[in-house]
Amino acid sequence: MDNHDQSEVIALLSQAATYGPNVDRIETIATHASLVFLAGDRAYKLKRAVRYRYLDYSTPEQRRRACEAELVLNRRTAPSLYLEVAPVTREADGRLALDGIGEASIGWS
Repeated sequence: MDNHDQSEVIALLSQAATYGPNVDRIETIATHASLVFLAGDRAYKLKRAVRYRYLDYSTPEQRRRACEAELVLNRRTAPSLYLEVAPVTREADGRLALDGIGEASIGWS
């Protein structure tokens, strides 16, 4: 397993304010490879920075590619559910944002 600390990204995605005014609470579901954040009528999946014999999400680039591949695969049968891959960005003022305009190497959901 990689030592990449995702605690700041997880904290951002755990806050209802991250998703806009119509979301008042977040429910989180954890799996061995991802965290799913249920926010209103949407779900956002964050790939964990992990490496197992059968998958490697240890770098932001590997997580981005995995998210994009999952989107393509699942859109075939559920296009209204799988909408996009959105980066978690580091903004100029240092804060994180979901799908912001800053540097997009922080995380993917």
